[in-house]
Amino acid sequence: MQQFKPTTPPGNSDSDRMPKTAIVTGITGQDGGYMSKHLLSDGYRVYGGIRLTSSIYFWRIEELGIAVHPDFSLIDLDLTDT
Repeated sequence: MQQFKPTTPPGNSDSDRMPKTAIVTGITGQDGGYMSKHLLSDGYRVYGGIRLTSSIYFWRIEELGIAVHPDFSLIDLDLTDT
């Protein structure tokens, strides 16, 4: 008797799926930095929102080691823009 082995339908394997994506506001602050580090460790692609009018101190994301992570990108994001 052959044993039944379920198969994954084409296009539904883990390698075919797009990575989970998160946009984190306040990326240069404590909460945003640690949230991003956690999300990256869980396999997310993380976009960190910064305002061009804010300071350019990125020491926290550099210290946490996420600034050079391949799934991390900084984006210009100002929630007050209309």
